[in-house]
Amino acid sequence: MNRLVTAFVLIATGSLSLGAGCTPKQVSSQSDSDPTVGRDSVVTPGVSDMPTDLIRAGGITLDGAASFVELPVADVMMLQATTPQQIEAAERALNSGAYLGDPVRVVHMVSDNSQGVIGFDTGTDLGTSFETEFVIRFQNAGGDIAFEIVGEPTQPGRRMPSMLRVLMSLEGPDAASGVAIELGDEGADPSNLGWVDLPSFSPDDYAHRIGIHYEPGSITVLFDGEVVLEEVARLGGGNATAAILARPTETAYLLSWTFEPLP
Repeated sequence: MNRLVTAFVLIATGSLSLGAGCTPKQVSSQSDSDPTVGRDSVVTPGVSDMPTDLIRAGGITLDGAASFVELPVADVMMLQATTPQQIEAAERALNSGAYLGDPVRVVHMVSDNSQGVIGFDTGTDLGTSFETEFVIRFQNAGGDIAFEIVGEPTQPGRRMPSMLRVLMSLEGPDAASGVAIELGDEGADPSNLGWVDLPSFSPDDYAHRIGIHYEPGSITVLFDGEVVLEEVARLGGGNATAAILARPTETAYLLSWTFEPLP
């Protein structure tokens, strides 16, 4: 797991250690329904209909090995499939001759000396409850991906951590995959809050949904609808900026990213 924690060269952050990891547990989730394709129907990827989709709304900035591309709707449906049934539905859409809508904007990331960085100014202070989810599809191999949110420190001396980072190493079936949470402050190395190994799987078979839910005192990480890591922590800081940072082994697509402050 040390490899996981050091896989990214990210924004400089401080250090704070607050706990240990937990074992994965199952939670109920509603699966996406397959689209029905008709000659006159309009089919769009389900994730693109979400009102807080930052990629479609144009609310993000890109840096490093990340770039915007526009793909046909059927191709995006194929990329974002999480089940064999959804792949079959995408193939039907592709072959139906139906109007599927305009090309869909996604983020393409490639293997490079620099990682792909997708940034967003949240417009809220760090410490405010939020939930975020993104959908990523690796191709030909897995890779590393992280979510990071950083707030401006608001007071000197001892304070709540002003940075949260969730790292995921999604490797092939013969390598270790895992999730880690780090906390810290700008200007120093962060500390590990908790980590957990993931079962062996092929990360490029389907798209993966990664979610992070924060409310004061609680951080929850979800992977494909399952809670895989929960930790106790409080964050604090001024205006918060969020980022997704990816380093695929070969190539990857960020298909959707939502961010929602909570009451």
